[in-house]
Amino acid sequence: MRAVCLLTPTARERGQKRTEGKLAKRFGYIIITFTLFWMPMVVILLIHAIVTRGRDSSWVLKELETSAMILTCVPVAVDPLIYTMVTRQFRSEFSKLLSSLHRRG
Repeated sequence: MRAVCLLTPTARERGQKRTEGKLAKRFGYIIITFTLFWMPMVVILLIHAIVTRGRDSSWVLKELETSAMILTCVPVAVDPLIYTMVTRQFRSEFSKLLSSLHRRG
């Protein structure tokens, strides 16, 4: 025999809002990391456009530009980690994995 769970409209709406809140939080983290890691590139390119104006850019500016370009690649690696670390099911399974490794070692 199976139990049937019927949610009231209020409970269903509350659950939906909770889910939407979690999704908004997750995407907020992703947008913030994207912005933080792209901002240096935007600033460096603006400085480069203003300072050089047809002249050769200095080696410092070139190094900063290279560093900023590398930083723009970081969100590609970080976004999946953010996505999974804010998911309760992933954290639960990850902690089980760590505890099983701890017991073996």
